[in-house]
Amino acid sequence: MKIIQDGAFHAHIDDNGNAELFSYWGNVADVVVPSELLGYKVTKLGEKLFAYHREIESIILPHCLETIGKDVFVGCRGLKNPIILPENIRKIGANAFNSYVFPTIELPSKLEIIGCGAFENSKLTEITFPVSIKEIKGKAFSGTLINHVIIPDSVTMLYGDSFDECRNLSSISIGAGVKDGFKYSALHDCPKLKDIHISTENEYLCIVDGVLYDKEITRLIKYPAIKSAEVFLIPETVTKICSKAFEYTKIDKVICPNGLKEISDDAFINSSLRHINIPNCIEWISITNCFREDWWNCFPDGVTYEISENSPNYELIDGKLSRKKAVTNTNYIKRDISEKTSGMFGYCEFTEQKATITRILETPKKLVLPKELDGLTVCGILERPLEIFYRYCPKSIYLPETFEKAFTGNMFFCDNDLIEHIDVADNNPNIFSKDGVLYQKAKPNTQTDNYTTLSCYPMRRHSFSKTYRIPDCTEKIGEFAFYHLKYIKRVIIPPNVKLIYCRAFSNCLSLEEVWIEDNCEAVIYASAFCHNKKLKKIVIPKSVQKINDDAVNIYQSPKPVIYGVKDSAAEYFAAKNKLVFASI
Repeated sequence: MKIIQDGAFHAHIDDNGNAELFSYWGNVADVVVPSELLGYKVTKLGEKLFAYHREIESIILPHCLETIGKDVFVGCRGLKNPIILPENIRKIGANAFNSYVFPTIELPSKLEIIGCGAFENSKLTEITFPVSIKEIKGKAFSGTLINHVIIPDSVTMLYGDSFDECRNLSSISIGAGVKDGFKYSALHDCPKLKDIHISTENEYLCIVDGVLYDKEITRLIKYPAIKSAEVFLIPETVTKICSKAFEYTKIDKVICPNGLKEISDDAFINSSLRHINIPNCIEWISITNCFREDWWNCFPDGVTYEISENSPNYELIDGKLSRKKAVTNTNYIKRDISEKTSGMFGYCEFTEQKATITRILETPKKLVLPKELDGLTVCGILERPLEIFYRYCPKSIYLPETFEKAFTGNMFFCDNDLIEHIDVADNNPNIFSKDGVLYQKAKPNTQTDNYTTLSCYPMRRHSFSKTYRIPDCTEKIGEFAFYHLKYIKRVIIPPNVKLIYCRAFSNCLSLEEVWIEDNCEAVIYASAFCHNKKLKKIVIPKSVQKINDDAVNIYQSPKPVIYGVKDSAAEYFAAKNKLVFASI
């Protein structure tokens, strides 16, 4: 990775010899982005390049620009002049113009991709898409003030939520190329929607009497809010009513077909529905929160239901629709998860025949957790279970062979610093302890847990040793693993570590230095070293290739110095976050 700097801009050079601007150090009102940087053509604005530079009033972009990255202009609330997009731009990244303050913007004639949330919550009142456009991703124009939308035939991917919360949207016309992005739900929270038009050549969507369906007319996707009708007869072929399909409608009565099987989340939210029949074959009426006792409120208040006494899944109780208890599909059965007590432990049966500890009524200096409670196998303990360790905390904990998962770092102990040692039964197949530190064993056949993970380093351990070298067996440093440590000043990370996870070393009160050894290729996640007020030095070798932009809290004072090799990910990270870089 070759990194260059010229004036207020840092850039790295790609394989084609083009420059991507990734850091801007300026503070002027009128910004002119150069077409070249030290002889290299500028083709891309990198992630967050101008984010939250509220002093900027105008930005002029070069004609050679091809890509605008994620979050580039987000938070630029001081703009007084609209941004003119050069004709060569082919991609606008996610959230690039989020909350853009102007009512119009002219999209380039070569534009192909508009990323997720690219113009979300902006002040746009109109938009015209070029015939080059291919993808409009999720929430790209959500929350805008657009009235009319025409999607050209060139668009093959249009997400269902691309125009959600467009409260002024009255009509949308969708071309022949759009595939199945709209197939499951679309156009949520558009109370003024009146007309939906679909090209007759579209192979995935269709319009019948002004209502949007999939091509086979098995899913009712959207009934426009302003379309008027007192009674609506759903076609016999429909088996599913999609999420928020009848949102804001003024329909008094809906007649469902005999083949209807599912009514999705909030299908009739904010509607005027008063009458609906529930067919015998219906299998599931979805809810937003499956633990709500009054789940039937997914229909508006005051709805009357027509339902046969022979319905296998639903019945009326005191005029309210209720699911029958004798349900053959066990996925719909709600288990009794009320807390029970056995000796000094409270527990819940979240999983059949397995107990999860939720409360500890006594806290001896050495806490031995049981492998069985009231005949149930103890499989784990709830994270921060009702703040059970907030006042009283044992010095050591023993975990039995039945425990399935290590707890998530020192957050588990509610910031209590008395824990010195964690022991695990030798025959536990899932977790183990090494020198009092808790580990999760690797699961080779899984995608997310195929690393030996250091899960929890007890806060009190090594209270007299100021340096800790992480054992070579460690492949992943887990979330909150070293959270809130008060004593260690220097941590050494060995080459075998592949992942340093979110908040692994956050809020360490004494941590001053982090040394990552040569040949370590660890991916460093967001907030891995955040909120360490005494952190002065992070040494990152060239072998580390991926560092999340938010790995260090750049707003803390003083800021840590990043030590590394020139043209490395470490130098890129330092320049991106305006941190001092020292070459080693």
